Amino acid sequence: MSALNLEVGFTVDWIAATFNKPMGLKFAKKLGYLGWASDVDGVCPKGYNQCRQLETGALVAWHDAIPTQGVHVRLSGSCLRYYQEKGVDWHQMLTWVKQCQGRTSRVDLAVDIKNSQIKQSNLCKQNRLPYQGRGRTPRWLPVGDQDEGWTWYVGSRQSDKYLRIYDKAKEQKNYVEDYIRVELETKGEVAHAVGHEFPTRGKAECKALACTLIKGMANIDHPSWVLAMECEPLVLALPQGRERDTFGWLVKICAPALARQIALRPNDDVLDMFWNALRASLRERGIGA
Repeated sequence: MSALNLEVGFTVDWIAATFNKPMGLKFAKKLGYLGWASDVDGVCPKGYNQCRQLETGALVAWHDAIPTQGVHVRLSGSCLRYYQEKGVDWHQMLTWVKQCQGRTSRVDLAVDIKNSQIKQSNLCKQNRLPYQGRGRTPRWLPVGDQDEGWTWYVGSRQSDKYLRIYDKAKEQKNYVEDYIRVELETKGEVAHAVGHEFPTRGKAECKALACTLIKGMANIDHPSWVLAMECEPLVLALPQGRERDTFGWLVKICAPALARQIALRPNDDVLDMFWNALRASLRERGIGA
C-alpha cells in the first residue's frame, strides 16, 4: 500500500443548538427562515410544541407557551451540504451559532478516509491499541459484513461521545470505491465545548481536535488509520463563566413546572408530595432531620 494514495477529509455532519428567543430568531433569519408558506410543519423535538422545516432542511422549534425554552435549531448532514453549496460551510455555521449565543447540544464530527485498505477485520480486538480515555473501555459492536457493508459502533448512545466507523462506499451502494467514514457524535458538555472552540480555530486545528477525541475512544494499529488520525494532540475546553447554572434552572424551569402540576392536579397535595421527596433527599445527604 502506498501512503500517497490515501485521501483524508474532515467535515461536521450535524449541528443542533439552542438559543434564547431573540437570538434564536436572529439565527433562524440567517438560515433563511422568514415564515414562508413553502415551509412545512416539522416533527417537534421533545420539549417544544411548534416547529418549522425550512426548504433548506433546517428545523426550527420553539414553545409558544414557555418562552424560557428558547429556540432549538437542528441542521442535518444533508442540510449542511445544502448550505455548503450556497457558500456557508460548517465552520461558518458554527461561527453563526456562537455569534448568536447558541449552546450546541449535538455536533457530529466526520473523518473520511479513502484508499485506506482498512477492512472490517482490521478493527477486531487484536488490532486495537490500548484505550486512552476515562472510565471503562467502550463496548465495540459490529454490524454487517465486508461484502455488503459493515459498521462498528463504539460506546453508548446515551453518553456524550458515540463513535461509528463504517464502510461509507457500500452505504452509498458503491461496491468499487475504498471509502470509510469515522463519525463521532458528540452531545452534552462535549458538544458544548466543540461549539465554543471550533469557531475560534482554523479548520486544520478543528480536525486535530476531532482526531484527538476519536483516538481517545478508539485507536487502531493500521498504517492508514495512523496517518489519517495523525495530529498534534489538542484539548477541548468549556467557555469560562459558562458552567451549567443549576440554581437558575431550578428557579426558571422547575418552579413553573411545579406550579403547572399544582394547577393540573387540584385534588392532589402536590406541594406536600414534593416537600416530602425533598426532605428525603436532604436526609440522604445528611442535611436536616
